[in-house]
Amino acid sequence: MIAQQIWSLIKTPEFRLKEYFHRRPDPKYNWHFCSGEEERKAEAGHQKLEDDGIVMLPAFFQGEMLKELQAAFDKSVEDQWCKLNPGSLQCDEFFVQDPVYLKAALDPVLLEIIGRYYKKKFALGRSCAQRLLPADTGRYGSYQWHHDTRGRQLHLMVLLRDLAADGQRMSYLTKSHLTYYSYLRGRGQGSRFDTDLREHPEYKDRIVEVAGPAGTVAIFDANGLHSGNRNNNGGRDQITFCYVSVRHWKPQKFRRAEVAALEEPFKQVVTFNPKHELVD
Repeated sequence: MIAQQIWSLIKTPEFRLKEYFHRRPDPKYNWHFCSGEEERKAEAGHQKLEDDGIVMLPAFFQGEMLKELQAAFDKSVEDQWCKLNPGSLQCDEFFVQDPVYLKAALDPVLLEIIGRYYKKKFALGRSCAQRLLPADTGRYGSYQWHHDTRGRQLHLMVLLRDLAADGQRMSYLTKSHLTYYSYLRGRGQGSRFDTDLREHPEYKDRIVEVAGPAGTVAIFDANGLHSGNRNNNGGRDQITFCYVSVRHWKPQKFRRAEVAALEEPFKQVVTFNPKHELVD
């Protein structure tokens, strides 16, 4: 452990400098995706995201849009059992399955919030459709307090079914998103913070539960501390879009015709990912 601490002292300045440049905005970037009432709504959401690291938008998707997302999701996760996360189904490649996914991911209000936060180009870097089934309570993997070891990165979670505050929700520690971690606490097992939270019971008042009616959206900075919660109080159906500005890109497939029909800056949210692939 002493050797790790010494190595962390050596590596931390460079580690934090990279994260500083990761967070720097681009003064030339124009992030406007909407105007009028939509822009005013986005500004309020952006300010909450800046202050707390997370913004909750209850029942954001409603009506036919929500029904289309639910129907597409049911097809995407059918029989897609996840070996790494027992008691769950997961699909990581769904944009080519139904156009409603890209429509949701490129919602103007949501992108305006994200653009105002990053203030630089960004794109869809990863995506996931996940169904959690009721399971015994446990603290392991993502179901303990952690950050995602990717620095500043925004995740957008859409709840597709009603989720109770004591169900299998995600918990988020507000105002933890601006932390510059040491090399030791920024990687691997060092990124786990269950012990830290137990030692600071006063943090309880800063925890937000990502729960609410179907269609609720949560946008959060994954550099902040968050935790999943496994229990037997119902399941959780969710879609997660990860918007990346620097590094940590994953291959993403999109329908060529759908992307070709997009106008800027919406198209950029697809094509700025250097690993994006267009298919017919």
